[in-house]
Amino acid sequence: FFHTAEFAASMSSLPSSFDVVVIGTGLTESVLAAACARAGKSVLHLDANLFYGARHATFSLRDFSAWLRGEAAAGEAAQRM
Repeated sequence: FFHTAEFAASMSSLPSSFDVVVIGTGLTESVLAAACARAGKSVLHLDANLFYGARHATFSLRDFSAWLRGEAAAGEAAQRM
């Protein structure tokens, strides 16, 4: 994570408004965000999850193995499904 001064500096350089706000990082939302950005729009792309990709997200091999065994404490594996 950022140190407080670094975080404050990075926040001051971010835009304060956007042409398009896309909620979700599934395939459809990602294509929409990319198309808008390609068309010259400023895009804020957000997701409530700790990972990118919605239902199309992938597991690490360790998390996938833990998920198959039903272990909820395996990182983000339990949150992805």
